[in-house]
Amino acid sequence: MKLFKKKSLSYILVASMAMAALTGCSKEDKKTEDAVVEDNTTATEDKNEETKEETKEEVKEEVKEEATEEVTEEETTEEEATEEVTEEEATEEATEGAATYTGTAAGFAGDVTATVTMNEDGTIANITVDVASETPALGGVAGPDVAAAIVENQSLAVDTVSGATVTSTAVINAVRIALTEAGSELAQ
Repeated sequence: MKLFKKKSLSYILVASMAMAALTGCSKEDKKTEDAVVEDNTTATEDKNEETKEETKEEVKEEVKEEATEEVTEEETTEEEATEEVTEEEATEEATEGAATYTGTAAGFAGDVTATVTMNEDGTIANITVDVASETPALGGVAGPDVAAAIVENQSLAVDTVSGATVTSTAVINAVRIALTEAGSELAQ
C-alpha cells in the first residue's frame, strides 16, 4: 500500500484491488480495506475543502492589501502635488518685484545656462539651470543640486559634485556671469 500513496480515489481503489489479488485476502479484509479507503477519501476531501477556504481567505487579504496600497499611493500623490504647488507659490511670491539675469558657461558636453532671479534686496531668490546637454545621470543631477546650494548659501563658494565636477563648475561660472550682469556683490 505504501507504494501507491496517492490522494486520488481511483489510485487508492486500484491499489487496494491489486493488494487483494496479490495477497489473496478474504472478503472481510476487503471490506476493512474499503472502509480505510473511504476514510482516506473523506479525509482528503475535508482537507481539500480546508485548503480552498484558506486560499479564499488569502485572496481576500491580498485584495484588501492591494486596495489599501492604491489608496495610500493616491494620497501620497495628492500630498506631493500640494507640496509642488506650495513650492511654486513660494517661489512666485519670493520673485515678485525681482529681476532675472542669465549666464552661460561651457559644460562637459555643451553649454550650461543659469537663470538667476534676484530679490530687490540683492539676495538670490531662485536659480534655474539648463543642463540638457550634460550626461543626465551625472551633470543632469549635479546642475540643479549646485544651483540649490548656491541659493541656500547665498554664495558661489559651494562644493562641486564628485563625478560631475565640470558641470558643477559650469553652473557656478554661469551663475557668476548672471550675478555680474546684475551688478551683485555675490559675483566676487
